[in-house]
Amino acid sequence: MDLSKDEMLEIVRSHAAFEYASDLDATMSTVSERPLWEFHPLGIRVEGRDAVARAYELQFVHNLPFVESSTQRTVFFGEASFAREAEYKIRLPSGVRTVGHALIAFTFEEGLVSSERAYVSGGFVKLLENTFDEEFLAIPGVSRLDAFYPQP
Repeated sequence: MDLSKDEMLEIVRSHAAFEYASDLDATMSTVSERPLWEFHPLGIRVEGRDAVARAYELQFVHNLPFVESSTQRTVFFGEASFAREAEYKIRLPSGVRTVGHALIAFTFEEGLVSSERAYVSGGFVKLLENTFDEEFLAIPGVSRLDAFYPQP
């Protein structure tokens, strides 16, 4: 199923709105049956609906409450993909205000988000480090990227 640029944008807008509302069921209604998420530079791969749902549950508590605002910088489109670059104003759990950047690449399958690859920097790295701990890494479907992409 080929999606237009407008259709990809609308899917991601809905997905993000549900995510920012911390609505797990609605967020997951926009996710395909075989999702694959990657978080760089943390080196984490999250595969499967249960693992992705758990990642969202953790982000709703340890990540989203600390994002004060975001500004879209640019968007890119491919045949069945879309990438969004944004700057985020973040208040870390310590109270320190900082900035973080993210470039998130999305792919789609049957009108749903099938993958997200998030490349983050600055304060966003700190938030994700607090979100994805060793307990999370023990969940089936969660692994280190270097298991798939060996380091030199």
